[in-house]
Amino acid sequence: MLAFILAQDIPSTSFWQEARGRFMPLPDPEAFPLSLHQSFEGSGTEQTMACLRFLRPITIGPMITIGED
Repeated sequence: MLAFILAQDIPSTSFWQEARGRFMPLPDPEAFPLSLHQSFEGSGTEQTMACLRFLRPITIGPMITIGED
């Protein structure tokens, strides 16, 4: 079974309750995911990559491979 976490659900997760201490100022939960994205430094691409790396622990699922066995 796959679990999907929507952007508006992230502030209520135990992951966010522990990880939010890394941010100053705290991203506005009402403006997720944009406020989280803007919390990272760099160009737009760098911000996106940093945000995805940050969210990796709650987004990694089973590995899917495509191809012949």
